Amino acid sequence: MTARDEELVGNAAARAYGEISAAALSFVPGEFTLPDTTRRFARAGIMRERLGYIVKYRGEPICALIEDRADPGINFTCILNATWVILSDRIWIRRARQLREDSPRRSVRPRQPGSGSC
Repeated sequence: MTARDEELVGNAAARAYGEISAAALSFVPGEFTLPDTTRRFARAGIMRERLGYIVKYRGEPICALIEDRADPGINFTCILNATWVILSDRIWIRRARQLREDSPRRSVRPRQPGSGSC
């Protein structure tokens, strides 16, 4: 990912997860590839890295795939071997516009469980 891509994806991640969560996950420009974390893990002889890819449709970025990878044995929460899909702001804005146009007066409430359990 380029610096411009990182800014675009960082904004989309902040919109999707909130600014604090996006920052905690290092979904901020300059931190996407986890440069410090990768070096620290390498010094300990452990692989930990993050790769980023931009998916485009007709030349327009529509989402980013952020791939976290780590050596087996340090991945107890599965978050270290995950692929994150972050939709671009344009997709979020377009989808919100479509939802408003499709159902301007309809309000939908989620069904509540009768027993209180999930």
